[in-house]
Amino acid sequence: MKLNAFSIALLSAGLAAVTPVSAAWQPLNDGVDTTSSRATVDRVNRVYSSVVTLTNTSDDSIDGPFRVLITDSSIAVSGADGYTGDGIPYFDVDADSLAAGESTVVSASFNLERKRLSFTPVLEQDNPNIGIYAEAEGGADATLNYLGMELFVETGEPEYVTALVNATTPPEDDSRVGELLVNFNQAGTYNLYARVRVGPEGFSDDSMYIPSALGSANEWILVNGISGYAAPGETGYEPETVVDSGGEANLEAFMWVAITEGEYTVADNNATEVFRYASREDGLDIDKFVFAPAGLTYTVDQLENGLPGEVVTPPETYTPSGPPLAEGQSKFLGGVCCGAQRPNFEAYWNQVTAENAGKWGSVESVRDQYNWAQLDEAYNLAKDNGFIYKHHVLVWGSQQPGWISDLSPAEQLDEVLEWYQAVNQRYPAMDFIEVVNEFDNAPPDGSNGRPDYVDGLRLYAPEVTAEVEAFFMARGDDATTAAQKAEDYDWIVNAFQMARDIFPASTQLMFNEYSVINSDARTDKVIDLANLLQSRGLIDAIGFQGHAFSTGGPLETMLSNIDRMDSQTGLDIYLTELDIDGAEELTQLLEYQRLFPAFWTHPAIKGVTMWGYLPGHWREEQGAILAYDTGVEKAALKWLKGYVRELAPQFNQPSLITVDETTEVGMQVADLVSYDYLGNPHDQTSAVQWTVLSGNEDGLFALDAQSGKISVAAPLSPGLYDLYIQVVEGEYPSFTRQVQIVVPGDDLPPEVIEYDFSDGSQGWRGDYGTSATVGYDGSIPAALLLPDWAGRNAQEYIEEISMTDLNGANLSYTVNVTQAQVDGGMTIQPYVQTGGPNYLRIYGQAVVPVAGENVITFAPEDNGAGDLAIIERLGLQLNGPLTEGTDDVVEMTYVRLEIPTELPSAETVTYDFINDSEGMRGDYGSNASVIHRPALEAVSLQPNDSSETHNYILGVPSRDYAGAAITYTLNVSSDLAASGLSVQGYVQTGAPNYARIYGSLEPLSAGSNLFTFYPQDDGSGNIENIERIALQVNGAFLADEDSEILIERIDADFP
Repeated sequence: MKLNAFSIALLSAGLAAVTPVSAAWQPLNDGVDTTSSRATVDRVNRVYSSVVTLTNTSDDSIDGPFRVLITDSSIAVSGADGYTGDGIPYFDVDADSLAAGESTVVSASFNLERKRLSFTPVLEQDNPNIGIYAEAEGGADATLNYLGMELFVETGEPEYVTALVNATTPPEDDSRVGELLVNFNQAGTYNLYARVRVGPEGFSDDSMYIPSALGSANEWILVNGISGYAAPGETGYEPETVVDSGGEANLEAFMWVAITEGEYTVADNNATEVFRYASREDGLDIDKFVFAPAGLTYTVDQLENGLPGEVVTPPETYTPSGPPLAEGQSKFLGGVCCGAQRPNFEAYWNQVTAENAGKWGSVESVRDQYNWAQLDEAYNLAKDNGFIYKHHVLVWGSQQPGWISDLSPAEQLDEVLEWYQAVNQRYPAMDFIEVVNEFDNAPPDGSNGRPDYVDGLRLYAPEVTAEVEAFFMARGDDATTAAQKAEDYDWIVNAFQMARDIFPASTQLMFNEYSVINSDARTDKVIDLANLLQSRGLIDAIGFQGHAFSTGGPLETMLSNIDRMDSQTGLDIYLTELDIDGAEELTQLLEYQRLFPAFWTHPAIKGVTMWGYLPGHWREEQGAILAYDTGVEKAALKWLKGYVRELAPQFNQPSLITVDETTEVGMQVADLVSYDYLGNPHDQTSAVQWTVLSGNEDGLFALDAQSGKISVAAPLSPGLYDLYIQVVEGEYPSFTRQVQIVVPGDDLPPEVIEYDFSDGSQGWRGDYGTSATVGYDGSIPAALLLPDWAGRNAQEYIEEISMTDLNGANLSYTVNVTQAQVDGGMTIQPYVQTGGPNYLRIYGQAVVPVAGENVITFAPEDNGAGDLAIIERLGLQLNGPLTEGTDDVVEMTYVRLEIPTELPSAETVTYDFINDSEGMRGDYGSNASVIHRPALEAVSLQPNDSSETHNYILGVPSRDYAGAAITYTLNVSSDLAASGLSVQGYVQTGAPNYARIYGSLEPLSAGSNLFTFYPQDDGSGNIENIERIALQVNGAFLADEDSEILIERIDADFP
């Protein structure tokens, strides 16, 4: 039924006569015991009297005010302190609060009648965390003061206000206005929520106006694009979902909406304030408003049922103090600026690159109109702080002006020269310029929608094409290959020649490319191009990008390619764009520990640029940020600070710890030893904190936070337990070590990785380069695989994982599909995939699903190339084409990966150097050597002259080192430890390749050092034919009997 204006007036008058009820009074059902005494006669006041005793049985104090409602009374109450809106009498409680265990009493009076007294006391609390409710048509804590003629009330369940007309401008009169008198029992700041329904027209039905402040005359604020969270009874209803500024449109369904534009201040307690609202589109139905105390969050259930919200704990914040991590060091550690990456920049980084602001398309998107503002900020940040400035970028096949492709080659050349000259004139003191970016992956050649101006660049010096061809023919290439290289590189030569002609000689010129060091083929191209430019005096440095998709493979391949670029060009090398993903903080931390030391200590790499570190990062969804918007640092950044500043404590990597299943609870099984950054051992007075970051979720072991002692904390069962442990001193954590504890036994349980989607899609996404996407439905819960069948017949979805050996693994997917998808011919195919550059897939069988739930299992088998040992992605592929069901989604409700547990150390081979050097020697082709120290039962490592790397090898019988653990015991003099040396264990094949498989870098401390290296398959099968155990020392050093590095023992444990 619709109410007309006359009915509204009557309704308004009637509501105004009703005493408003505060929604803040709520029953206290838990934590309080309520009892009532037997009734007695008060002959003076001629009433019955009963004493109600209230006892706080919880462990926490409960704050008032309180009142006791008298319900189900057999005799009428006498002398009540008040009545609820429903006419229930109540008595106030004098106590302001009840401490844990405390009791208080309240006396209830009843008429003196000749019948037995019975009643039920109900304790209520005036909870300040409950919102003030205002029905749009009046009601609850509000009365309707006015409703404009263009609005009407639709009666029913629920009643709501809706509009008769559309009007896209703010109201000029009150015809579209509703005015409520809202009763606030407490002064304070309130945030606005609303229960509304958007009509079928969506964008044409989803807006309204609210006032800028409470009162009868204020500015109107437009609320547009309304979205929220489904109310009870509507599709998608999730009672525990927090109502925030997000949500869905939920067309034609009531929903709860957080109206972030609505924040109102009430100055006094028990105040009545005017709240006005206005319609804009005729398809929006308004049920009610809630004025919620600021600083709280509310779920759908709490708003729907008038329940108290949850106090928002102020987020932890952190402000770094600086100085930049690499201040005073021989190489820089820089970052990108500005925008979202600007906060606290100076506290971390000492080199500046503009992430996007220096790209031609950002500066001159409109021809001859320049926007320098953000680039100025980045440049000035560098110059004001004495930081190195690197310009990114002059020429590229992306983020270039859209108009450049429409010009003739001659006009293009003029514009490129104008661009170069404008940059040079505005920024005369640049330290580096990336002249060309991604010359191989994204040249400006018009392919794949890229800009096309290579012909314009060729016009700068047309003769260069023939000269480049001649250069490569002189180096031994055949005519066809040389001609192709001339076509690929001639425009680059001209781009660099222009830069050399225009920019000052003090500015170093370089190019930049991604997926270089993980690809032998692209490394070859980098070397070719660098040598070509060197021959013409046009290049000063090489830049390679370090994005996560380029660094996930074997470290040996990457280090080998860096070595090749160094030895074959002699140019300085810069890691230009480093970011490392991690859905979990530990995953990101371990990957930083694997990669960063190898890059940072490589003598050819002269600087590293982090490609962002705060939210707003281009790979934020992949977990690549290093700090949150509150400044709080993630684990990887905390470690990075200590590592780069060389202030982190250290602890030795223990070898495998074997514990019997019958070991009693409380028994110590290991005693970890740590050192400060100078190598001094910690003792019981040291202010250190030992922590288990992961691996002890079942609480089987206890780590003493002060001493580092590990003990058994619960009954054990057979298994291999990987505890990830670090020690923290001050603000700096050590390397996080994987401490392995084995409890021998039969039928060891596998390692299990699960995705249950209880808190989101948990990292699953559509594959890169496809239009497939992943959504989420928390009511199931499930990751929603959203296909785009118009784009392609295969829809691929992936989850990125740390590089893992999946030999013997089992993978299962639980998915729900529709009957239309089944009838349409869809099949489902699981797969696993390596990382870059090859991204090789190993597929399971394509499965024909049934409508409803399907469990698809997959036991991946190696492809003969060893790829199953280096898997970095789990995948699921939907196969078409479909004849129907193309708009349906697949609900993925569960994914389970089981990896078999294999116990290490069935055999141990020891080299103890008691009698001789055991065959240990300096590597062939170097001047490194060893001296046997019989008295010390060790070998002393002698340096490879003044080199930054020193290699020592021990010939061993050829065998498979898969699953092996090699533990080195070293002893280092204090002066060498203080010089910042590090070591790496590695193993090596024999002739002809002498391929190396490296472990991570380990910093050296004074005195005893023990670390364990677990060789990993490099994907080429080299681990099966190892003939050398080896050690590499990084950093220049001198050695004599008073200052030396001793190897005391090497243990090789084999499965």
